[in-house]
Amino acid sequence: MHPLYKQVETLDKRCCEVFGLSEEILMEHAALALCKAVLEKPLISVLIVCGPGNNGADGLACARLLCGVCEVKVLLPLGVKSPLATLQYARAIALHVKIVKAVEKADAVVDALFGSGQTRPLEAPMVALIETLNAQDARKIACDIPTGLGTGTTVFQADVTVVMGALKEVLFLENAKSVVGKIEVAELGVPRCMYEVPSQTQVLSVQDMRLPHRANPVSHKGDFGHVLVVGGEKEGAGILAAMAAFSFGAGLVSYLGEAFLPPHLMKTASLPPKTTAVVAGMGLGNTHKETTLKALLVESACAVVADADVCDMPLAQMLYAHEKPVVFTPHPKEFCALMKRVGLGEVDVETVQANRLALARQFSLGSKSVLVFKGVHTLVAHKGEVYLCPFGSPALSKGGSGDVLAGMIGALLAQGYAPKEAAITAVLAHALAAEAYEGNTYALTPERLIEGVACLKNA
Repeated sequence: MHPLYKQVETLDKRCCEVFGLSEEILMEHAALALCKAVLEKPLISVLIVCGPGNNGADGLACARLLCGVCEVKVLLPLGVKSPLATLQYARAIALHVKIVKAVEKADAVVDALFGSGQTRPLEAPMVALIETLNAQDARKIACDIPTGLGTGTTVFQADVTVVMGALKEVLFLENAKSVVGKIEVAELGVPRCMYEVPSQTQVLSVQDMRLPHRANPVSHKGDFGHVLVVGGEKEGAGILAAMAAFSFGAGLVSYLGEAFLPPHLMKTASLPPKTTAVVAGMGLGNTHKETTLKALLVESACAVVADADVCDMPLAQMLYAHEKPVVFTPHPKEFCALMKRVGLGEVDVETVQANRLALARQFSLGSKSVLVFKGVHTLVAHKGEVYLCPFGSPALSKGGSGDVLAGMIGALLAQGYAPKEAAITAVLAHALAAEAYEGNTYALTPERLIEGVACLKNA
């Protein structure tokens, strides 16, 4: 995993003070990373659109380094203002870099307008410029952050974003995935691990997934836990969760409810002895009395996965305050209800989606439970720490995908995983299996997703 930051100005300053580097050295490495991204594919010409500050200076330094390698054109719609931009402009002019007055056709376009320095919505001329750049038939590269991201609806649509120094939160907004393209982190004169400092927000990597593994040849089904899935009005949701739990390593899986089950699942009318995890909420409706649910979820010693309808029940507050392992797995609308149920206030979906990291952290600080907040970038939050999953696929936008995830988390809890580790591994496995699916993006079914999870291997 890698740290994620709101801003990195303090990291740049620390890099200079601790390692004796200058802003110019940092900028030179930023420009080299941009050049590498530009030259990643064959091209004849590149248009670099530079802003007046240090993001524009990165672009001008890139133009200088590309001079003689390909045809370079620089557009300066706002001139140059910062000392480093002025310096880099003078160097580019000395090399006779071509300065153009309007957007010209090129094989690649570099957006070096504002980067992380942009905090206000774009004015009309800049909106028009970004729309013109987006319309170009060219490979598009953003320097640090695509212009417009996080401040408005018009955003530079990058194929590659070369982020400077370390990952930034704005790159993982819910609407960012369609405009940032491939994210590459530029090292700025020191190894990334030396530039970065600890953060309460982390971006997960494939290496953070710890799939269950049966190494002991002398074992039996009781060694791998027993999951109880509480079925409900929409019985298919519970069956999918149960199938996922069984496929993800649980030794035994029981289903409480009326349904026709696959032969490897067991039907039950009560909590089976030695149950280690209970998964409830998917398609639940009003099938069970609150006293029954309270006995299963709150009063038993079992670990709990609280999904969907459970998030909007009075017992959500009891689970939130409980000492035992509990993992909540809401989508945005369910999270709004959950926040209200646990006493953290009323918020609407729009507010939640705009403040996912902050609200997930707030939720996790009031409880020992783990939050799995589903979305384009699913979050795992625990005791103020937030872990962001950068993987996934629109193929998951199907009914049943979340039921599969709930069952997977339950399986790991049943096998003895700590709640945070169970959530992280299940979220990663769920997302990576979807990415690996080779069929059409519209065709992924929950059953195929479960099959894909079964084929994963640890990195």
